[in-house]
Amino acid sequence: MSKKIAVFSGTGEGRQLAEWVTERNMESDFTFFVATEYGGEMMKDLKDIHVHEGRLTPEDMDVLFRAEGFSLVVDATHPYATKVTENIRKSCGETIPYVRLFREPDDSHIDDLQVVEDITAAAELLNCFDDKVLLTTGSKEINKFSSVKDKGRRLIARVLPTIESLNLCFNAGIEKKNIIAMQGPFTKEMNIATMNQYGCSVLVTKDTGTMGGFHDKASLVELGYKVIIIKRPTNETGLTFEQVKGRILDVYKT
Repeated sequence: MSKKIAVFSGTGEGRQLAEWVTERNMESDFTFFVATEYGGEMMKDLKDIHVHEGRLTPEDMDVLFRAEGFSLVVDATHPYATKVTENIRKSCGETIPYVRLFREPDDSHIDDLQVVEDITAAAELLNCFDDKVLLTTGSKEINKFSSVKDKGRRLIARVLPTIESLNLCFNAGIEKKNIIAMQGPFTKEMNIATMNQYGCSVLVTKDTGTMGGFHDKASLVELGYKVIIIKRPTNETGLTFEQVKGRILDVYKT
């Protein structure tokens, strides 16, 4: 039986899984799929890991899965990348075993957070006041903040240091001087320093769990900042990191 395994990555968990695979000398059986050049850079020091870089359409996945004959597909994409997860599941169908590496939400209790359904709702809420805002929601949907009043002055965007991220910020009307291109996660102290430097009193983020530094952003509410949380799009479930490793090892037993 084939032991070829596909991992859809681009996250910290995907990187950790790649490290574990190399430690066990299993890398020849794996292909790690990342959507962007930045995702590929996260893997480049793992020289024996096979990385496929570039976004795949559902049709691309269908052709690829049939051609490669994967014995397992691991979905380690971002919790908010729901469309990608849906496409991977559909392409696996009933014939290719699929597992979702689930990133647990942060379970610490923090009062006074303002929780909204999506980015559009967050943008509408920002129009209810005039404070400066630090956006830490990524660049993919940052155009949805284009409707925020006085955005050129008020919106500070912290995004990944890629050309794509910068262009998306430019297109959304974010001023160049208000773009912070850095790789996280960031400590609470770093978040406070950034808020103070740019004169922000509001932070907008997603429930990215411990891996995404959620607590170090959400806890700013305890210091008097407004913190707006965009809910996860679904109440998804999946396997823990340890459980996914167990499923991979099961492939090697067959």
